[in-house]
Amino acid sequence: MEFAIKYIYSFGTMALLAVAFGISLPFDRSEKLSRVGLGLLFGIAATMAMNNPIPIADGVVVDPRNLFIGLSAAFLGLWGGVPALLVAISARYNLGGPGVEAGVLSMTIAWCAGYAWSYIVRDKVHYHPGYLLLLGGMISFALIGIVLLPRDAMLRIFLVASPFVIAFNLIGAMLFGGLLERERIIAFRYGRMQDEAVTDPLTGLLNRRGFTRIIDHLPEKTLNSAGAVLVVDLDRFKMINDTYGHDTGDSVLVSVAKQLQSCVRKSDVLARFGGEEFVIVLPETSEVEARQVAERLRETVCAIRVTLDSDALPVTTSIGGHWDGNGINLLTALRLADRALYRAKQEGRNRTEFAFAPAVADYSKAA
Repeated sequence: MEFAIKYIYSFGTMALLAVAFGISLPFDRSEKLSRVGLGLLFGIAATMAMNNPIPIADGVVVDPRNLFIGLSAAFLGLWGGVPALLVAISARYNLGGPGVEAGVLSMTIAWCAGYAWSYIVRDKVHYHPGYLLLLGGMISFALIGIVLLPRDAMLRIFLVASPFVIAFNLIGAMLFGGLLERERIIAFRYGRMQDEAVTDPLTGLLNRRGFTRIIDHLPEKTLNSAGAVLVVDLDRFKMINDTYGHDTGDSVLVSVAKQLQSCVRKSDVLARFGGEEFVIVLPETSEVEARQVAERLRETVCAIRVTLDSDALPVTTSIGGHWDGNGINLLTALRLADRALYRAKQEGRNRTEFAFAPAVADYSKAA
């Protein structure tokens, strides 16, 4: 009866940890801190397991501490696995008694097994049940730790306890690991939906919604400093689509997006606003730098050649920009940058134009 109660208690603890794991993933704002917190919970669970061992024979008890430690390394990585291991090792030293070294060694082996497993499956989106069985088997190598025990104790544990330990690890990895995997997949799908909501599926850049979200979260100090907004529009893109087909048009957009990304800083905000139009916010940028960036972008796009059979399709772009030394007002900046873009198109395309507030003279530069 006691065996059954403690067995159920162990899996109840695993279920609660899986719930905590699932809650932390979708809403995680500090991934490393979240993993450390979860790792501490796994370490506490391992400590509770040590204090509530499961009796399987006279004088022989087992507990699932190694399962908790191995799974923490497998699903939480270094940031979660190391805290779990340290908490469990500290608890084992605090318990004292014979076999401290053997216990520490077995937990360390379980941790290494879980971490090694995470590398085996690192490229897998979904973990097949066979992978979870493999994890349970790898964690069972923690039994090697009994070599540090006296010979009689080692043989008794090996002959009596090892079958229970291996079975517990296999079943636990399937059940507990399955719960963790379920929560991980839910979080993965949730994150993918969030990404799709703010990302342009063709180019991988931010879409209009993602752009607005990023701008809304920029520090006030950044928005109040000198900066620029650029509107990049491909020249005669409709003709490219009509003449060569939409697949070619898509290839052009992807190539342009990659080149634009290569020309901007990490602090800049680049988005595809739709069709052949891209918008770039250059925070904390001087007027001279803004002009240089705009011209560099134009030249970079102009160097793109999309291969069509034996021909190379040239690509050009017109860029309208607005710079303000008093900070970026997005609505005003976009309106003035659009005005500059219109002028660039009217003046012959493949050029950069800047528009400023009415009190400041306009700047334009032909290609």
